[in-house]
Amino acid sequence: MTDRNSVHDPKSEGHHVTIKPKLFVAVAMCLHAPRNESEKDEPMLQKMVSINGCLLLFLGLLSSIASAEEAEVKRVSSGGVRLPWHTTDLYWNAGKSVPNVKTIGVTFTIDRDVPDTVNLYVAPMGGQYLNKIMFYGGIQSNVNGWPSPTEKRRVHPGPGAIFSRWGGDPVSIDAAQPVEGGLCESAGYEGEFVSVRKPLRWKAGTYTWQLRKEKMIQIKGQPHTWFACYLIDRTRDKEHRVGALRFEGETFSFNGRSTSFVEIYATSKIPRSEVPKISVTFQPPIVNGKSLTSRSVSVYHPRAGDRGSPSPAIGRAEVADRGVKVELHNEVLTGDAAPPSRYQLAFPAE
Repeated sequence: MTDRNSVHDPKSEGHHVTIKPKLFVAVAMCLHAPRNESEKDEPMLQKMVSINGCLLLFLGLLSSIASAEEAEVKRVSSGGVRLPWHTTDLYWNAGKSVPNVKTIGVTFTIDRDVPDTVNLYVAPMGGQYLNKIMFYGGIQSNVNGWPSPTEKRRVHPGPGAIFSRWGGDPVSIDAAQPVEGGLCESAGYEGEFVSVRKPLRWKAGTYTWQLRKEKMIQIKGQPHTWFACYLIDRTRDKEHRVGALRFEGETFSFNGRSTSFVEIYATSKIPRSEVPKISVTFQPPIVNGKSLTSRSVSVYHPRAGDRGSPSPAIGRAEVADRGVKVELHNEVLTGDAAPPSRYQLAFPAE
């Protein structure tokens, strides 16, 4: 896939800060500098300049604290495996279906800023169905696509969010509603699909990728429904509309099974991407405002010769805070550090 509400406290995780000790010292010296006997006679303007200087130093310190650490990036030996690399696939099974979906999404946390010199796809919903229509999406460090349904030239604006439906009969670009400044695409190079993307410079933090059911329309006497995609930035209390796609039907069920994945992909802009070292923690799907908790999650790291999109051994997963933390390494794991291709993660009993 190369095109690529209840939430725990997002402010308690997802940030690694770099604090500059010299800046602390400078602020302290500024605020506690010894005063001479004539200080009381110091002109008011000079005092204000001194105070403003301290304030600027303090603001610089706050800026330093607020900035997240950028992921370390390295080139990884392919081992003869072509991109895209599905480094880790997670298969969730809640064991129950939802008959009438109004909203569906997943909350996830990424622990590092990721530069736009790599191709990283974090898909909290990476392959599941509304009725019999597959959809997927998430965030990418490099989105690409057409500027409009009528301007079919590929552009590469940088990081962003993405929402696609895939498979089945050919899908017209008329089934896509990009936002202003957004991108879209309809093609058949990896199965028939239609997609919307929004350029967005996301950072380390906690997000919810969510679909919301919108209006129903009639086309040739048959009902069709628009689902809009939103990326909710829980860390910064912002919401971004990514775009909308049209689905055939009026009422949509979800069978309780979904997928999340972390992928390194290829583009014409970056045909051979390096790999950032990050971790992403995925929570269970939330449908109509309720979390669909699974007893366990199946993990798959496809290797050379396996089905799917094989990858070098650079992914690993573990249970974390009723979710699953996926580690993406920028070097090939060997020995005991390398996980098996398939395994189960069980959640502790509540």
